[in-house]
Amino acid sequence: MKSVSSRMPLQTTRHWSLRCGFTLPEILVVVLIIALSSSVALPRYTDYIHGHCATAAAHRIASELNMARHDARTRSINRKVQFNIRQNRYEMVGMKAPDDPSAHYRVQLDEGICPVTLITVAFVGDGNNEQRTVEFDMYGRPTVQRRPLISGTVIVESGSHQAVVTIDPVTGEAKVS
Repeated sequence: MKSVSSRMPLQTTRHWSLRCGFTLPEILVVVLIIALSSSVALPRYTDYIHGHCATAAAHRIASELNMARHDARTRSINRKVQFNIRQNRYEMVGMKAPDDPSAHYRVQLDEGICPVTLITVAFVGDGNNEQRTVEFDMYGRPTVQRRPLISGTVIVESGSHQAVVTIDPVTGEAKVS
């Protein structure tokens, strides 16, 4: 009787010679492709983010200008919104911050995940020079130094993208254009 080991063919070490991984040139080619793809995609993605930040900030400003207008109408009071380009912020004068009732309602535009810069703030009233404060009277009409608003524009920028907020001189409604 033959032994069990003699019936089975001897296993060769051939399976060890099969490729079990990638060669260095293959890895380098993959890394090169990823690097080239990201060098093209990253600037486009950054540009998209800057455009989104500028638009989002403009919509926030328009929304808060409309909120001040609405507050003036519903409470039958005057409501001011002051912009400070140097400090890159604006304030809803006389309103308390929604998250801290002991603080003033101020918005710092260069903080947070989507920082933007105030480029231009121009509110022009009848016979006035440009001002950086707009006031909504008890009827929600925009005024500058107690004179009717002729034009109102706020421009914000992020990267190379700008967004414009305009105030309608008749209705006082703020819109992003």
